[in-house]
Amino acid sequence: MRSRSLIGALGVLGLAGCDISPQPAPPGNSPEIRAEAITVTTVDSTSVELRGTNGAAPKTTTLSLANVEIGGADGAIDTDADGAFSIVLPGQLADVFRLNAQTSQGSAEIDVSGTTSGAAAVEIAPAYKDCLAADPVPLAFGPVAFGAPLEQRAITLTNDCGAPLTITAVSLRDGGEFVLLGPGPGQLPLVLPATQQTSVDIGFKSLAPGIFGDFVRIRFDDATGPRRIIATRGETAP
Repeated sequence: MRSRSLIGALGVLGLAGCDISPQPAPPGNSPEIRAEAITVTTVDSTSVELRGTNGAAPKTTTLSLANVEIGGADGAIDTDADGAFSIVLPGQLADVFRLNAQTSQGSAEIDVSGTTSGAAAVEIAPAYKDCLAADPVPLAFGPVAFGAPLEQRAITLTNDCGAPLTITAVSLRDGGEFVLLGPGPGQLPLVLPATQQTSVDIGFKSLAPGIFGDFVRIRFDDATGPRRIIATRGETAP
């Protein structure tokens, strides 16, 4: 297994071509990442190991991983012929880690967290995954000309859950090249009635050419309520 940086892995995700949406797979042939075949083990006070056994991830492909809680905690690993892998990332056992793989059969993505060191990971479901629509996912910018003004995109949230939802917090993991434009703290909590839509507005501008990524984290109900975590990616060209 060969570990690689996330920036290198972004090319695998198709960002350079600006088409980074998951591609459909033939019925019954979709790739998958299995939380029950992944363990999260504390290495020291600042890092953990994510280890996948046979069948944990698509075989012989690049698996991108990111700690959605802290910046600079990204990596990538080439999985073995049986889908096994092992990688150490900055973070704590209870942090949420996103795993993503792109293959010729389609894409696979999962959020996992640890409970007991060395035990099987637990899959973390997106907030209201069966009724709250978010579009687009992921949120893509680019290519944006180097030095261009701040470019804005919106994530549209549609509440089909049959009851009002309350957005209590919106944040970016890194907040470097990406800027949260709204809703801001003065607009929260924001009640989204049933059948209604609202938007989360994000800006992107880079002071250097390159490929960049971040996570938009939207929390519902209360300060520790369920979250929707949406990857955002951008590219600037000279």
